[in-house]
Amino acid sequence: MKKVLLIFVLFLVIMSCGSNTKKLTGIYELRELNVDGLDKFTNPIFLEFKDDQTFALSLVNGDFLGFYSLNGSVLKLSSESGGRFNASWKITDYKDRLLLEGLDEGFTVTKMIFNKIAVVPSFEEFEAKILGEWQIYKTRNNGKMERVTDTYMTIGQSAYAIRLKNDTIEQGLAVINTRHRRIIFENEDMKWKAWFYGDELRLTNPNNGFQYDLRKID
Repeated sequence: MKKVLLIFVLFLVIMSCGSNTKKLTGIYELRELNVDGLDKFTNPIFLEFKDDQTFALSLVNGDFLGFYSLNGSVLKLSSESGGRFNASWKITDYKDRLLLEGLDEGFTVTKMIFNKIAVVPSFEEFEAKILGEWQIYKTRNNGKMERVTDTYMTIGQSAYAIRLKNDTIEQGLAVINTRHRRIIFENEDMKWKAWFYGDELRLTNPNNGFQYDLRKID
């Protein structure tokens, strides 16, 4: 009788793990990285959990494969990428949103938030969307917002220009890094973080947080 009961308990545990694994499967995009209360998000990261308890990871420095196990609220990741993706995390699932809180030494003050997505976005699509004529209508600096008038920006495949009314006030070479979602402007040699808020473009200086808000001109 005890043997039958033990087998039944083990069966329930296995079924529970399988159910949790199935619930976790899918593709996720890193949206927030917080370390000791500071925002450390820099580059897009894509993570795909598969139902065979393996995962695929797309990082700036390459793509990796790994294994994962889910035991209750503890998610253990094992991969050659090392770092955060070779550690244990407390996982909280809010429908299509995952919160991972570090459990291992070195990551106890680290939190990651992933949103579930249907497919990994095309990097070429990002470049096509960013090219064109934009109006700079707002700047943000240290929490202060300032309205901007009559200022426009043209972003081409290899050059950019900023105009005030009809006068060009700045121009130069531009390099669009589609994989890392960065634009390097010749005059500053700074890798500006480029991201979209709906149909609007945001350019953020990663060093000081200064931000341009832009609207597309039809």
